[in-house]
Amino acid sequence: MKRLVPLGIGAGVLIFLGYVMYSSVAPATVSCEVCLVFDGEEVCRMGAGPTREAAASAAQESVCGGNAMGMIIAERCRARPPERLTCSSP
Repeated sequence: MKRLVPLGIGAGVLIFLGYVMYSSVAPATVSCEVCLVFDGEEVCRMGAGPTREAAASAAQESVCGGNAMGMIIAERCRARPPERLTCSSP
């Protein structure tokens, strides 16, 4: 019985690592471009994901992460609707 506990923990860790690896290399089927205005200048970034929502979220995160200084401004940026959103799937 004492041998089964470490084997169960090891199997659980391997299953978790397999899931993480699979989800990180899953093919992106949708790509989106999100544009927001910062200091009067339009900034656009691309994002990709398995769904339109995931791709748009990745693109908006890219815009906000690189251009918004400070946590409060970044959160406001993430909550803003984009000026332009263009998505396509292959």
